[in-house]
Amino acid sequence: MPTSFSWNIKVMTVKPVEGSLTDVVIVVYWDRLGSRVSNSVTYNASRSGMSNLGTPDPYNFTPYDQLTENQVIGWVETSLGTEQLALIDASIDKDIDNQINPPVEVLPPPWQQ
Repeated sequence: MPTSFSWNIKVMTVKPVEGSLTDVVIVVYWDRLGSRVSNSVTYNASRSGMSNLGTPDPYNFTPYDQLTENQVIGWVETSLGTEQLALIDASIDKDIDNQINPPVEVLPPPWQQ
C-alpha cells in the first residue's frame, strides 16, 4: 500500500499591519505527515518546517479570520515547489521503509543472551 500524506498547519506568524492590510500571514509552520499500512500495522513518519510567504497581493487578499486550511496548505505547497515537496515525501517514505524493514538492528552480545 502506498504512503498517504497530509498536512498539519501548526501556527502562523502574522504582520499586524502591512500597508492597508491587517494580520498578514508571513510565515507558516507546518508538519508533513506520512502514513502507510503494512501487514496490518500502521507506520507513521513526519517532517516539520516553515514556509516564508511573499508579499500578498492586496487585490487578492483574504482576511485572516476567513482563511481556510486548504488555502494555507496551497501557499505552503507553492512556497516549497514540486521538487522540494517530492524530496520531503521521499524522505518520509524512506523513514517508513526503515521502520518496516530496519536497515540495522541492535543486539546484545551473544554471551549475554
